Amino acid sequence: MFFNIGTGVETTIADAAGFLVGHVKPTALIQFTGQHRAGDPDNWRADISKISELGFRPQVSLKSGLGEFAKWVTGLPQA
Repeated sequence: MFFNIGTGVETTIADAAGFLVGHVKPTALIQFTGQHRAGDPDNWRADISKISELGFRPQVSLKSGLGEFAKWVTGLPQA
């Protein structure tokens, strides 16, 4: 059995990219070309309904989770 794990909160790709890059290199500028390829999403939202039925409740926001991920990947000190 497989479950989506997430917050269930819709997030734009631009916001998710900004959260991650902001933790790795805050001065970096993210630029989007405006071109959409077939299948590219404009936003994400995990459907957590199945795991929510088992009592799962998100405890970490996407922004915070991406920050922790960035620290882990880059070896930056934990706050």
